Amino acid sequence: MFICFPFSLLLAQTPQFSGPIFQGIVQHNEIDEASGIAASVLNTDILWTHNDSGDSARIFAMNIHGQHRGTVTLAGAENRDWEDIAVGPGPATDIPYIYVADIGDNNSRYSTKYIYRFPEPIFSSSEAVHDTTITNFARIKFQLQDGARDTETLLSDPSNGDLYIISKRETNVRVYRLTSPLDTTNLMIAHYVATLPITYIVGGDISHSGDEILLKTYTNIFYWRRDKSKPLWESLTATPDTLPYTPEPQGEAICWAKNDSGFFTVSEEIANIPANLFFYQRLHTSGMKIHPDRRINFFLGQNFPNPFNQLTKIPFSLTTPARAKLQIFNLPGECIATLLDENINAGIHFAIWDGKNLANNLVSSGCYVYQLSVNHKKCQTGKLLFLK
Repeated sequence: MFICFPFSLLLAQTPQFSGPIFQGIVQHNEIDEASGIAASVLNTDILWTHNDSGDSARIFAMNIHGQHRGTVTLAGAENRDWEDIAVGPGPATDIPYIYVADIGDNNSRYSTKYIYRFPEPIFSSSEAVHDTTITNFARIKFQLQDGARDTETLLSDPSNGDLYIISKRETNVRVYRLTSPLDTTNLMIAHYVATLPITYIVGGDISHSGDEILLKTYTNIFYWRRDKSKPLWESLTATPDTLPYTPEPQGEAICWAKNDSGFFTVSEEIANIPANLFFYQRLHTSGMKIHPDRRINFFLGQNFPNPFNQLTKIPFSLTTPARAKLQIFNLPGECIATLLDENINAGIHFAIWDGKNLANNLVSSGCYVYQLSVNHKKCQTGKLLFLK
């Protein structure tokens, strides 16, 4: 079975994303209240994260499968209520900086908030764990223009270095801007620039291209396409699109992938439920290149849910009409199911597999390979896990 969307969706401004792709469990036991996440610019397949209030002043490096790669401790800093993290430009040209936002305030009693800034360190996604302590960080001290309130979201504008802070608890949350260059000596004022008709914003990120904005609540992810001819906050006043999202236990963290090919989310560890890392993959090339080979006219995404025990969807897209064949193989390489084999129009499609083979019997639990071939030539593959 398959479902298709018209080709006009491929030309629409809003990209399409897969459902959640499980990347792995956040393995480091000391990451138990992940409140923010950011993709490294300097390090391949590294994500930065941190705990909420109560932890020491440190951030953690993990790879895109949740494996621990190290800790950066800020000597002499304080984690009063760290809520978000971002990577963006700073005072030195061509050097990415990490921004850690000590901006939480559940009871709206702190008039002054802090953001710590330091050059992004070099880590490895695969080598031994590396811990380091730094002292060369700056502290940006600021107040919101209209008084104390709870905030949990920090955005770094890659085009000019401005920082945006977004409140959490109002029925209509407020957006504040700290204008670059940031003063690390004197108290700054974060100016109130916009109101959004959304409540309980707990995280967000701007794509590395600067073209796309994500904000999340506990139950939804909102998407904006940025108009670069206007200040970023003006783009936020437009009506957002809602992206696919499966809510997580106390899920507060979201970030774009390094190449903007999708976005990551991570949850807190609650009631012995481990924190999981998920990736939502961009399904087509509207507005960006997913594959460097322009001759390839299709894209095969990760199935979801995965693992599954009833039905799973396999997303794919065609930029031109083509003959498409989608099959399921066992690990020895035998074809056990053909989901489609026909001429397909351009557009976004979803093939559905119910875990049955060519004889209409349920297959055994285990790992299987799905393969999409186009015009009897080019093919792409993916792996899925079926559990009875």
